[in-house]
Amino acid sequence: MLLHTSPPIDAPQRHGDYTDARRTKLSEFGDKFSQYSSSFNPPALIRHLQFYKATHRILTAIEPEFVKKNAITGHKSPTPGVRVFLTKALIRFQKWLSACLSVRESNEPLNLFEVPPIDVLVILHAYLLSPWTFDEDATLRFPELRHIARFPLEHMVRLTST
Repeated sequence: MLLHTSPPIDAPQRHGDYTDARRTKLSEFGDKFSQYSSSFNPPALIRHLQFYKATHRILTAIEPEFVKKNAITGHKSPTPGVRVFLTKALIRFQKWLSACLSVRESNEPLNLFEVPPIDVLVILHAYLLSPWTFDEDATLRFPELRHIARFPLEHMVRLTST
């Protein structure tokens, strides 16, 4: 049996350690990657990671170990404090939909003044990760969801960078 082995991968280096050749390769990759998708280019991916970091910072502020493993079943579930946070965020999400988006008539991206607080953004992000649920709820429960063109990453980074 012949096994295919890959050449060893260099250990990742910190950004400050990149050589000019690596920077050139990264920028070439970014150029090639952006040809395929205008939404998922390296800067957009970095903004997504910044959103995850801000979310993690909030959750660990609530409870340092915000997900616990059930000793019997082995399933992971949010701790009680995080459940309360997410329940309140869902209520605030519904209020934001009816207060802010019910008056919108276009599918333009959200402007800075329409972007909700981070707890509401967490719920919106989860919705957008599930297109089937998003579409079903936009049709049956929250028609205001149809007025969201895309997740407001650019504004979110400005709001969470403090």
